[in-house]
Amino acid sequence: MILIVSFQIPVALASPDVYLKDSPASGVAVNPGKLMDFTAPTKTDPAYLTTSSGIEYYWYSPPYVGTIPGPKAHSFHLYYTADAPTTITVTVYVAVQPDGSGTPSLVSSKSYPLEAASTVTHVIIPDVIIIPETKLNGERIKLSLSSENPITAYYDSTATPSILNVVPPPPPPPLNSGWTSKPPTIDGAFSAGEWTNPQLELTLPDFPIHALVYIMNDASYLYVCVDAADAAYGDYTEDTGDAPSGDYCVLAFDVGNDGAWTQDVDTVFVLGFFSGIQDLEHSLASSSTPGSLYRDCLASDGLHSGLAGAIGFAPSPNSPLDHRIYEFRIPLNMIGASPGSTVGFSSPEGWDSLPYDYDEENDPRHNIWPAWAVWTYLDNWGDIVLASPRAVGGILIPVVKAEILAPWIELALAAVAVAIFAVKRRRS
Repeated sequence: MILIVSFQIPVALASPDVYLKDSPASGVAVNPGKLMDFTAPTKTDPAYLTTSSGIEYYWYSPPYVGTIPGPKAHSFHLYYTADAPTTITVTVYVAVQPDGSGTPSLVSSKSYPLEAASTVTHVIIPDVIIIPETKLNGERIKLSLSSENPITAYYDSTATPSILNVVPPPPPPPLNSGWTSKPPTIDGAFSAGEWTNPQLELTLPDFPIHALVYIMNDASYLYVCVDAADAAYGDYTEDTGDAPSGDYCVLAFDVGNDGAWTQDVDTVFVLGFFSGIQDLEHSLASSSTPGSLYRDCLASDGLHSGLAGAIGFAPSPNSPLDHRIYEFRIPLNMIGASPGSTVGFSSPEGWDSLPYDYDEENDPRHNIWPAWAVWTYLDNWGDIVLASPRAVGGILIPVVKAEILAPWIELALAAVAVAIFAVKRRRS
């Protein structure tokens, strides 16, 4: 049986949460506080600001056209550091005029205590605002914050959804890896029968590159194949420049599956071209700041036995035309996994590349999975459930059922023993 997972993402609904994001409101005429006209942060250095007492910092959403369904409570997500405990006040204004002027139709404010934090800390301030069903025709949502003592607030526009503009989808159903006793050859060539039963089919409108993703494991390795094979929307151009000026594919793992970015634990694999040669790069979390990375090695360095990746440009059972194929072999101990366990998995925004199709003449294309996953909110990532070996030569009874059946099994064995004893006595 083939399990195909596809997601339809709503694009004009209210978010259940509020995040900081850079302001698109340059040219706003009215400036009641301190308008932050932010530059776009980078993946390695997310933008941030340090507050001053008594100064209001605020952000605008893009102009909103449509109906915000309600009533719905919205929480506020904050990533911050602080030298001392303080109180933050978060205010949300609904239906501010496009130029920032006018009286909003709804205002809600909430103060919340913050503990001192020497490393970037994520807090969720619940029920900052409850928005009833509201129709907007180009108005904005405004988010304001101020604090009693200084805090450093982090806002990464590359890795956070728009304020009250879309619904971050719930995590998708887990992907069930298939057990293999015949591991695939990691050579970038997808031969018939080598990969079966794709766990994902990524298609329009949520995924601009049509790709099939195959996941298998044995007792030692996780195997992944990404086949960008659709004739209209696959990757049929061979771009061999160094990433991101060439084709590549990214797999990111929340190793503890705890929804937190953990230094030296969470891990990312990038299969692409490095100094003109195809290779598999392994990186680890460099701090608790989501998305922060440092390179551990290339597969060609031989630091991790069995780690391998290969990029192909050839036909596959899914298409007779030459197209991009990515194959990975990842030792289970590198992702903290074993047969039967679960590991968090994503190709989130910022490295949204499942896969990435570089196109010099047109805009590059890249798939985010799960759709709209972000570095900063690992709770929205997906899961891979690794397969366990199949039972051979008998019936495998689950542990829980075995415990329930234990008294009956003992009784049956006793009955068999009595019967054997009786037969022996008759024969004697």
